[in-house]
Amino acid sequence: MTKFIIGLGFILTIFTAFSQNFKYFETKRDYIYNALYIDSIGDTITNETLIIRIPDKRWIFQPWKQKSLIYIYETDIKGYKNYIDPNAIYQEMNEDYFKKHGEFRLVQKSTSGGLVSKRNGYFYMHPPRQNQYSMLFNAAHPIFVYSALENKNDTLSVTNQKVYGKGYFKQEYIYESIGNDKFLGDSITIYQVKVSSDLISKKKYVLEEVDFYSSTLEALFCMEYGFIKMHYKFKSGVRIEFDLVEVVEND
Repeated sequence: MTKFIIGLGFILTIFTAFSQNFKYFETKRDYIYNALYIDSIGDTITNETLIIRIPDKRWIFQPWKQKSLIYIYETDIKGYKNYIDPNAIYQEMNEDYFKKHGEFRLVQKSTSGGLVSKRNGYFYMHPPRQNQYSMLFNAAHPIFVYSALENKNDTLSVTNQKVYGKGYFKQEYIYESIGNDKFLGDSITIYQVKVSSDLISKKKYVLEEVDFYSSTLEALFCMEYGFIKMHYKFKSGVRIEFDLVEVVEND
């Protein structure tokens, strides 16, 4: 099992090999994903484009640690009309906003952060969490550990993601090299990432919300493009899926 504190020499050996080839935050690119929101009964509500833009800048909230990710949402307005937020409070806010302004309360662009950690040996990024993707505030972050490159199979346990006033998440990551394939014209080595995420709480009322907080992530990662697939599924049945379809240099 991979831990965040392992031998320094081992970390540096793996990181050196990794960093020579993995320049995710140093390469100005637009990663263009097909994005789906599928409701709890299996209906596809929105089918749209999400762009993750890498500006090669520091993230304003943690400039000493994280680099910026810009999320550009090309919202499927026609489909969004049928979207019902799983959080009743947010749904009421959305309805009130539409009544007052005659349009949806949507974010077109947001900025978050990610990092390549030399010290702890992993690549990490925030998932998109605006508009119909707000449930991802309570889901596993995409993380790839460098030791998976060496071991081909690896695991990671995360328990430091807290939900204020409710508890913390217990998240188990499983990594597996699944071989080589062609993607966007390149021959790539693909790593499968499977994650289970469950809220641990001592508060009884939280048990009524388990469908909202318990989820899984099935993802694919490669050195050339980072995460090329991120498929989330919540216990409620809601699915949020991102599949990389194009990469464009943004210089």
